[in-house]
Amino acid sequence: MNPLDQQRPETIVSAFTALARSHPGRLALAIQRESWRFGKRYDEVSAGELERDANTFAAALEHHGIQKGMRTVVMIPPGREFCAAIFALLKLGAPPVLIDPGIGLRNLRFAIQQIRPEAFLGIHKAELARRILGWGRDSIRISLTLESLWGRPMGHHSSVAEGGHAKPAPGDLAAIAFTSGSTGSPKGVAFDHGNLCAQADLLKELLGPRAEGPHLVTFPLLLIFAPVLGVTAVLPRMDPSRPSAASPKRLMTASNDYGCRSAFISPALVRKLAAYCRDTASRFSTMERIFSAGAPTDPDVLATFEPWIAPGGEIFTPYGATEALAVSNIGSREILTQTRQETRRGAGVCVGRPLRGIAAAIIPISDQAIQDWGTVPVLAPGEIGEITVSGRVVSREYFNDSEATKRAKIRRSGVNSGPDSFWHRMGDLGYFDDVGRLWMCGRKSHRVVTAARIYFTVSAEGVFNGHPEVSRTALVGIDGAKTVPVLCVELAARKSAGAKRRITKELRALGASCEQTREIRHFLYHGRFPVDIRHNAKIRREELAVWAAKKMGIRKPKAEERTT
Repeated sequence: MNPLDQQRPETIVSAFTALARSHPGRLALAIQRESWRFGKRYDEVSAGELERDANTFAAALEHHGIQKGMRTVVMIPPGREFCAAIFALLKLGAPPVLIDPGIGLRNLRFAIQQIRPEAFLGIHKAELARRILGWGRDSIRISLTLESLWGRPMGHHSSVAEGGHAKPAPGDLAAIAFTSGSTGSPKGVAFDHGNLCAQADLLKELLGPRAEGPHLVTFPLLLIFAPVLGVTAVLPRMDPSRPSAASPKRLMTASNDYGCRSAFISPALVRKLAAYCRDTASRFSTMERIFSAGAPTDPDVLATFEPWIAPGGEIFTPYGATEALAVSNIGSREILTQTRQETRRGAGVCVGRPLRGIAAAIIPISDQAIQDWGTVPVLAPGEIGEITVSGRVVSREYFNDSEATKRAKIRRSGVNSGPDSFWHRMGDLGYFDDVGRLWMCGRKSHRVVTAARIYFTVSAEGVFNGHPEVSRTALVGIDGAKTVPVLCVELAARKSAGAKRRITKELRALGASCEQTREIRHFLYHGRFPVDIRHNAKIRREELAVWAAKKMGIRKPKAEERTT
């Protein structure tokens, strides 16, 4: 029995402790080895072993001075040690700070400076980089390496194993996770314990009636929730910061070896797996539910991949963000039979209906902070505006960043606390259709405003992405004397100059068939779009806009020169 199905736990770590004690032999982790020496292909860890690891780790951390409330940066690769460290910190009430190293050295320094952590826990390489580059020099008082702690006997006792430590309240800070920074500087999202419990509940709902089946983990954050849900987390050998570079064969082997029933996979990796299955006639024979999240997934990719998973299985594309994981969900059957053609006609991408416990509303587009929800009109179905959400999974604030919090959160006057006391602005534009489904049209910061109209990136790109020789497109605005919409095109294969001229003509014809794209006249071919680190799927349109401006020879004018 899953602890989340019983009495409501105060924290996810108390839920995990209850499960580990009632089912200590249940397999928690299966980690694919780098080399298969002596026939051993995986390192396996039971729930009881992981609980003991966490308690031992907690004792070591406590011995070195880490206490409740100490924000602790964690830089440990996904695996057994990572899980044990996270649960140990949660047991101690010392909020782990999760920063993807792939965001770059400059952003890493900024993130650590923003949070002002008091402790650091990482592999030796990360600790060396921290010292050389000065990360957290003014705030970090305790710095520990995994190598100095892991596997060494600890002669002292920690109160956490017996539950004698101070228990956190649902509203206490539990963890801080940074956004990828794909549309600006990374921001530290503050989660309380109630947020994490609600997210575990929601993930259980997404995974469905057979939620406790083995899960293929390609997204490290899932390692925090899988043990809580009683799910065996199967970790393939891959670099989580480069999902698009993962080996399809290695992932398929790990999935089939353990009979994985579910997986959360980056859209970039879904595309790669779909091509691999099609080209090799290989099948994810037990996979019933695949979730592709982090960026829109092209419907044609879903159509290619769906036949190669378990009979009756489906690919889902949940919508959400680090600040609100997740908001809505839709499956490939509905996409392929009902919404795909609308996407190709410029309607945007359907992201499904809001999940249980999530309220969503569309409000007029604004780049200003909004103080009170009572002053905001809610738009009717069919009207494009900002997507806003409310619910227990939604984070309340960005840590130590009051300005970002003001821009992203709208308070409800008269409601002082709880998940209904504020709405979160997702930063995306969209609308509800007449049957209650949410459609996403693009990031608010990416909209292209010209004298003639407002272009919404995802809506416009959906029209051109249907071309059979196009891998994907990205609409950017070049800010010259007048803003010019430019479509950047990434082709599925290398083409000659003559072929590109033909494709350009065909893309113009596609654009002319849709009211909102018929005025797009400029098409530029890019070898490989810059993308975010976390998912390798979100297109960094700001970088593309700079590249496109240089290609077109357009300089940004002075303010007095600019006209509309």
